[in-house]
Amino acid sequence: MKPSRVKDLLELLPDLEELWEVRAALIRASYPDPDRTWAASGELQTAEDRLVDPDGFQRVLTELRKEEHEHRTRVQEQTQTALRQRSLGRSDEAVDALLSAAALEEARGRFRQSGAYASAAHSQALLSRNQRLISLVLRRRARAGRSLGFLDEALDHYAEAHRIAAAVGDHQGVAEAAIGAGNVLEQGGRWREAAGWYQGALAVLSGEDEEMPERWHASLNLHIVHRSLGRVAESAEWLERAESMAHSMDDASAEFFLVHARGQLRMAESRFEAAEQDFLEALSKAPPAHRPMARLNLAESLLARGQGLGAAEEARAAEAEAIIAGRTVILPHVYRTLGRCASAMGNRDSFVLFERALELPGPESANRLERGRRFRSMP
Repeated sequence: MKPSRVKDLLELLPDLEELWEVRAALIRASYPDPDRTWAASGELQTAEDRLVDPDGFQRVLTELRKEEHEHRTRVQEQTQTALRQRSLGRSDEAVDALLSAAALEEARGRFRQSGAYASAAHSQALLSRNQRLISLVLRRRARAGRSLGFLDEALDHYAEAHRIAAAVGDHQGVAEAAIGAGNVLEQGGRWREAAGWYQGALAVLSGEDEEMPERWHASLNLHIVHRSLGRVAESAEWLERAESMAHSMDDASAEFFLVHARGQLRMAESRFEAAEQDFLEALSKAPPAHRPMARLNLAESLLARGQGLGAAEEARAAEAEAIIAGRTVILPHVYRTLGRCASAMGNRDSFVLFERALELPGPESANRLERGRRFRSMP
């Protein structure tokens, strides 16, 4: 049976949230069109130009149904636990179960559902009057709201969580809420306000004897803020502090983020060859979900050195990894990078890649954020 083009199949499906994973499965089952790979038009190919054969899609869809069944079973188990604990008068345990359901949904990128469970947990936590738990639930509501692009609402939740945690002496909760608020402000481009929250997180933890990961998290974020504001020397100092803190804790989870940040600092210093080495190291340490983004930054370092072809190869590798991992939300970034590569190599039709980045299927929040990046990425 003749394969179909992804774009044609996507047009068949209505734009509904419950079909997002089916749309992503279509892309996962696709493969490059061999007739175009080495043609001039192949340079401008995107996921929508790939082909899908019915058998391949059926296999992926069968896997998707199995994963979905297992996921729904786990979520239902948590909701049943919440109901049982509530009937026994154990409100805190009911909240814990609802938060576990929220975490399961968040792990699949379903932030609307995650936020709904966190909201239900909030209502239950208010009945229990456990202030530490109320603060925690507000932080989870805020995280879901931020992922959906509801920045004002997320900031309000983080600020309230911060106030409650401070009132009960939950210093780690205060720090987490402050870092979350800073992340929201960063997303809105409010860098200096974000820095104030990160500084507040470090201040509240300064008297703690126990090493907490929030220390290096806040320091790394201050590095990002200063780098984004063009304060490269201060940015380097904050990165060194983050590295020192993470190493003193022997926190292996920090390695990828620190090396990746080092590469971004090198880029800001116009030390592109050193940045390339950092990104190669980061790629070797990257968890699967972060590999495509690490590879895209490697592509950026090559592009900055005038190696357009090598950069395009890395971006295509990032595309393949994102598709295999089901991280199709990253594809617009892939095509912006490929657009810059094509432009650097003199392709007058490179704008097509920027336009197609806007057309890819994805969660509403991702599409909204993508449109905000559009004109910053055009050559």
